Amino acid sequence: MTPLYKALVAFAIIGLAKTQQPIDKIFFPENDTILNFANRVGEGDNTGFQAGQPDPLDAITPTVRPQTLLTAQGERCTCVPYFTCQPQPEFAEQNKFNEINVNYNPESCQDVLDVCCRDVDSLVVPMNNTPGDPPAGRPRGCGLRNIGGIDFTLTGNFNNEAGFGEFPWTVAIVKTLDGSSSCGGSLIHPNLVLTGAHCVQAFRQGQLKVRAGEWDTQTTKERLPYQERLVTRVNSHPDFNPRSLANDIAVLELDQPIQLAEHINVVCLPPVNFDTRRTDCFASGWGKEQFGKAGRYSVIMKK
Repeated sequence: MTPLYKALVAFAIIGLAKTQQPIDKIFFPENDTILNFANRVGEGDNTGFQAGQPDPLDAITPTVRPQTLLTAQGERCTCVPYFTCQPQPEFAEQNKFNEINVNYNPESCQDVLDVCCRDVDSLVVPMNNTPGDPPAGRPRGCGLRNIGGIDFTLTGNFNNEAGFGEFPWTVAIVKTLDGSSSCGGSLIHPNLVLTGAHCVQAFRQGQLKVRAGEWDTQTTKERLPYQERLVTRVNSHPDFNPRSLANDIAVLELDQPIQLAEHINVVCLPPVNFDTRRTDCFASGWGKEQFGKAGRYSVIMKK
């Protein structure tokens, strides 16, 4: 971690501590705080994502003109979304549907989330929950990373691609005008997103929206769809300096709360004066792999 990055992280956490009080009073005028709420999410029976609740399936875009290929054994198969094909036993044992190769292969299905499925394995009604037995005693609460992702195992992820739902608090900040990405952010409350002030300083109300639960920006074939909410107010740090990027932090308020789910959750907020000098930190999002015009944005979330 470079000294500049450490400084930016430190500024962000210090800035959050300074902006915490007014934001707390906006949403919790009595005795509660965002920090307490975020750290409580999922603890009770009536808060957060409930295991076994039906997963929405209405955002699936079916394969147009499905490809027909041959398996290694010479059997005919059709490219379909991964969760519409009966999982093989070795994946079901891992609570997964299938294996997804993120490397382009002209001889395989052309949508990264399609698998070639034999007619005998095709599911008339897609599975709305992962196969196999869910992990016993799975913890619940804020800041829980789904290590390796949910639903499928990745192969060919040589460029630090993250698994689907691996960082459930990571959101994309999108321009409403053209749908292009502006920045990334972290969900700290169903109604609030933490991001950099430099990302949002030039935008007015209604010009930005937040997308939670995204993974591959070029398809809508994830089993669990993303959710979008309009940004109604931007709360930038009062001491933000756009030249030095000091106090580069902002909290975005949303028009409606994000519904927490298996692939969407809030991140824990650090306590005041939290020491960030560690080597086990992750960055996640769809940013460029290098600075400048030569850099290209990622299609699949990276870490």
